[in-house]
Amino acid sequence: MAGCPRRAGIWYQVDPAIPTCPPSSTTSDCGTPVRAQGPARVAGANAEYLHDVAGFARRFFRELYARLPAGATLVLDNYQEVAPDQAFHQVVADAVAEVPAGTSLIVVSRRDPPDCYARLIANENVAFIDWDDLRLTLEETRAIVAARGPCLSRRSSACTPTATAGRPG
Repeated sequence: MAGCPRRAGIWYQVDPAIPTCPPSSTTSDCGTPVRAQGPARVAGANAEYLHDVAGFARRFFRELYARLPAGATLVLDNYQEVAPDQAFHQVVADAVAEVPAGTSLIVVSRRDPPDCYARLIANENVAFIDWDDLRLTLEETRAIVAARGPCLSRRSSACTPTATAGRPG
């Protein structure tokens, strides 16, 4: 996308079939590979880590963040796909404590966070962007259409917020 800031990181599609195995590949949010420090892969979970999932999670995320360039972003997309009773939620909540300054952890979900996030929420260690924050106004929609070029008509830009309920198209 033109004008996309080249911020390195990992965009991980959460897989409910393997919710206790953190991501081990790296791509940027604009689709280009990230050159991590050291080996290209971070060690994943295996049976020897099951006795100390929290310890594994802390070590895993410390190592992962250390291998990413400064200012990188880790996105966990489709987080709502993991059942509420899975240990993965506590692993991710623990990962918040390991995020270095200047690095971002973004969790994309269509559900509210599970109970294990209560302390993080109370201590304001997480922020929320909800539907009302994302909804586009008619003026914002027109600005996007104008920036995208003449292929979209003025009439279509006037209809877009209604047709998409304000979601960017």
